[in-house]
Amino acid sequence: MTLSPAETIARPRSRIPNWNLDPYELPGPVKEWTVAGRQALYFNATTPTGSPEWTLVGINPPELEVVRDHSFRMSALPVRGKTVVIVIQGPSAEFAQFLPTATRLVAITRVPARPVPVIWNDGFAVLESLVERMR
Repeated sequence: MTLSPAETIARPRSRIPNWNLDPYELPGPVKEWTVAGRQALYFNATTPTGSPEWTLVGINPPELEVVRDHSFRMSALPVRGKTVVIVIQGPSAEFAQFLPTATRLVAITRVPARPVPVIWNDGFAVLESLVERMR
C-alpha cells in the first residue's frame, strides 16, 4: 500500500460512527506492537452477527474484508517504503484463545531480503495448522 501505516489504520476507523456494533463494544484504541522487528500499529474489533462484511482495505472492489461475528486485529507496518497490512481474524467465540498464539507467530516473522508474494485466504486455518505442527 502507498498510505502510511497510520493512514491505513485510520481509514477503516474513520467509519466507526457508521458501524452498528451491537452487541459488541467499540473497536479498541490504536496501539503498537513489534512485527518482524518493526513497529506496527494495530487495533482490535469484532464484527456483529447482523452486519455485512466490514471492508478494511480497498473500496470497490474491497481488497480485505472481515466476515460477520468475527473478531480481528488489523495491523499496519512499513516495509521497503510501502505499508504491509496483516489481519488476524477468527470466530469471535474462539478469538481470545487464538489471538496470543497468532500474535506470537506473526511477531516472529522476518521480512525476507527480497519481496516474496504470500496470500493467506483463511489466516485462521493456516495459523491453526501451524500451531498444531509446532506442538
